[in-house]
Amino acid sequence: MSSGGSAAATRVAARPPGLRHRAHRRLVSALSHARARARNRHERRHRVPWPTEAARSDAGDRVAAVVVNYGTRPLIAQLIYSMYRIVGAERFAAIVVVDNGSRDGSVEMLDELERAGLVHVIRNRRHRYHGPGVNQGISWLARRQRAAEADQRIDYVWVLDSDVLLLRAAVVKDAVATLRRTGAAIIGQQFEGRVTDRELVALSTLMLDPSQVWRAPFPPFLDDGSPSDALQRAVLAAGLRIESFPFLHHSYVLHVGSGTLDQIADRGERGNRFYHYSLDHRAPHYNEHPLGPRLRAAVLAHYDRDVAEQDAAGLARACLEPALHTIPEAQPLPPTAELWRLHREGVDLGDYLMRLFAQGPAVPER
Repeated sequence: MSSGGSAAATRVAARPPGLRHRAHRRLVSALSHARARARNRHERRHRVPWPTEAARSDAGDRVAAVVVNYGTRPLIAQLIYSMYRIVGAERFAAIVVVDNGSRDGSVEMLDELERAGLVHVIRNRRHRYHGPGVNQGISWLARRQRAAEADQRIDYVWVLDSDVLLLRAAVVKDAVATLRRTGAAIIGQQFEGRVTDRELVALSTLMLDPSQVWRAPFPPFLDDGSPSDALQRAVLAAGLRIESFPFLHHSYVLHVGSGTLDQIADRGERGNRFYHYSLDHRAPHYNEHPLGPRLRAAVLAHYDRDVAEQDAAGLARACLEPALHTIPEAQPLPPTAELWRLHREGVDLGDYLMRLFAQGPAVPER
């Protein structure tokens, strides 16, 4: 501890027990915030800005995905499978997976996928947490952008949690169309009824235009529990747009939820900053999608048939197959207000939606 920290600790020890306890908590909080500020200064210094001289591709619609994985081998395998077998390889200019020192076989599996040309893997020897991992992935793309030919450059970056599944082939096309139509810097799922920060979008599936935001003065993703909030607030403060896109509500993407937290709790990782939080937040929540478990089961039924051996080589072979699967139940949900009304009336939303969708595709409300 520094001399300043030692002096503070000495002053705390000299106080009566009640005051000493409160002072100790304040000291611990102050030290925690100081460490967080130091970590975030590190992230700002090491972020590689998007090159202005090579900002876009000739086509203007090329998307790279960035995913951070920490000890969620089955989940990252299922996500990558859904990227290739539900959306299709031609929709992704690059898929970058940042592994944060996993010890569950994730690295060996990702190595196999990289050898097959399916992903690019960034391997960290220790757990660097989610925000720094995202920064590594986008900074790698920024370095790649400088050297890439114009037709191989990236236009948009799609940040995905490792515990999501892609459900509809049109997701990339429709998201890019929204970005190009609106000129937004970021698009994602906004949530009705949010009391504060209503303009912010969910980090689990967020697409950004790096030519607008991946440079100073905008912050990178932070090393805390809400890695994208500072970036999103800075975007709004600069007068740039964050546009709502219904990744989750229109069943383009299913966020299973709590995948990494569940593994942290299961492994008893007391040294993890989010260990105590994980104990009460480890169950899948599906972002309250009424068909969440059914949609997940539909994807996993295809996965289990196509990856029969459940090994890395089998996953690589399955991802290289060109045929795409469809998930018929993955359709836009009715407006949120209607779903809440039905819920209050005691309607089983899962059965209601299955009957509704059986009548034909819903007409989405944007």
